[in-house]
Amino acid sequence: MKKQLLIQWVSRTFTEVIQPLIPKLSENFNIVIILLDYSSPLGLRNELNYLKERGFIEKYMITPEHKSILKYHLFMKSKLKELKNQNFDFFLTGDDVQTGSRYILDCALPSHCTSVCVWQNITYLFMYNQEYVSRILSGNEVLPPTSAREAPPASSRSHFQRIVNKIRYHRQILDLIKIPAKVGFILIQKKTRVFFDRYFLPWIIAGKFFRFGPYDKITQLSSGHSDALIFFDEREAKAHKKLLKTPKVYVAQYPTRGNCRCNTNIQDKLAILSPLSGFEGRNQISEKILFLFYRDFNTVLSQTNAKKIHLRLHPDETGNWPKQLQDYLAKHEIDASLVDSELPISKVMCDYIGMAGYASAALRDARASCDYAFIIGFAGVSAMQFKEPKQVFGDSEGIDWIEEDGTYDPKIFLKKKYNHPKRKSVPEIVMELSKLQNS
Repeated sequence: MKKQLLIQWVSRTFTEVIQPLIPKLSENFNIVIILLDYSSPLGLRNELNYLKERGFIEKYMITPEHKSILKYHLFMKSKLKELKNQNFDFFLTGDDVQTGSRYILDCALPSHCTSVCVWQNITYLFMYNQEYVSRILSGNEVLPPTSAREAPPASSRSHFQRIVNKIRYHRQILDLIKIPAKVGFILIQKKTRVFFDRYFLPWIIAGKFFRFGPYDKITQLSSGHSDALIFFDEREAKAHKKLLKTPKVYVAQYPTRGNCRCNTNIQDKLAILSPLSGFEGRNQISEKILFLFYRDFNTVLSQTNAKKIHLRLHPDETGNWPKQLQDYLAKHEIDASLVDSELPISKVMCDYIGMAGYASAALRDARASCDYAFIIGFAGVSAMQFKEPKQVFGDSEGIDWIEEDGTYDPKIFLKKKYNHPKRKSVPEIVMELSKLQNS
């Protein structure tokens, strides 16, 4: 008899991360899916309906858009009884921190249910608290979490980044007068949202307060509430295990691994894919940033057979800086064009000779999706956001770098197959946990 499995995820990355796992999981579980509507790709409902029609999932639900706080809470209220009646045995989620996860964990799951957090992205802990990570991994006394830097939530990161960039690159007196007012407004807005999202509305709806755990703000993942954690990088797993003291921490093979449709004959591939990230919402970036992009793109083109660059727009992009970058590259005789991000990287990566660019999580997606493409991060432009860009990726497995000063190891451009570390898949790990649940 199959057990009951609830999967909660973000709609934007469902196709890339969770959908490949569904067929194998469905062999042992009846699956219900609840997706947070966050930059949902076109055709998502068609894919979900296909999974349902084929019997891979029992049902799915999509929440209101993530910015609609009241609608979201009322939606969760309307589903709690239904979810509770399902008597789930397993809960697979991307975190146990956010409001949706807390509704399910605190109000809908039975006591016997095993909760598992899966984090495929680069982690907040490694992005924004690298010195903290170093202390954890070195075995030194760990500072209290209040001494570490809180990573801004995804919904406000772009606002903060734009303010930081203005401080860095625009020194006009008028800008400097405006900046404190903008910072103050954003902080008030954030605190108001937190109050309604985690205290007032949950108390009205479920009689609960969703207080932050001691490490919730710096990890955006967990404070050790879940029964198990699954990562895809050894260093990330080690650091979070030491910090959260969660006994069951696993390192799995990436969900899209094994989908490469290439062979060693890649001479006919003429384009490089570059994920645009780090400056979302900005209309302009500085001359320094433009030059760093040009310098490193020029290096990649000169060392490969590539003739053009496809600049892949971020799903949340609202600014005009990608067009500015394209025009700058064209002015410097680099053939670059803007492409959308409707199709997941796993479906397009094998059409390119490689991926190169900003230290985006897309580098990790690309490495898992194609065995023959080179994957290269630009440390120079990425240092505008991250103190140590390479450390953001943990062990940076299969990802090479052009250094901040533009130097590089020529070996990173050699055509070769990447041999992935041998690891268990997420469904295999979940089945292990299922057996433990029975014992």
